[in-house]
Amino acid sequence: KCEGNPLYLEELIRTLNHNNLIVKSQTTGQYTLKPLSGKVLIPDTLRGIVESSIDRLDEDMKDLLRIASVIGRNFLYRLLEAIGDSSKDLDNSLSILIGENLISQKVENPELEYYFYHDLIRDAAYDTILLKHREKLHRSVGEAIEILFHDQIERFYGLLSYHFAKASQWNKAQKY
Repeated sequence: KCEGNPLYLEELIRTLNHNNLIVKSQTTGQYTLKPLSGKVLIPDTLRGIVESSIDRLDEDMKDLLRIASVIGRNFLYRLLEAIGDSSKDLDNSLSILIGENLISQKVENPELEYYFYHDLIRDAAYDTILLKHREKLHRSVGEAIEILFHDQIERFYGLLSYHFAKASQWNKAQKY
């Protein structure tokens, strides 16, 4: 099924491991597949296996991943913090998403930034957002950029135009 695609293979192994179907030998250190008793459902497509990885997350993690997907393939911590639910432990949540290999952290220079491990992960998370909520999130991203980066706003004109267009805020999209 993986047809040589390493991401599919990684996600397949992660799925098997999550279902406790892979066992590490204490003596040799080798991994083996447990004998299967019954059916194990493995999605037929890479998209399906990525979606099943996202489905295993709790609702707060899914929401955070969705917000990040609206921001884009790369997303700044500061921007995610401004848009997300401030009552949640953002650092811990991001660590969990990193542990699940859904996102990765970039170097903190000049500021903390993350990125989706693969575009398919971002697309799968993004596509689960209802259209009206997606528009609202895009508007929130645009407004947060305006506030957080007001002193260097010209660097973000393209991004602002994109987010406000996705939010159907045509006047602001055209302005930027």
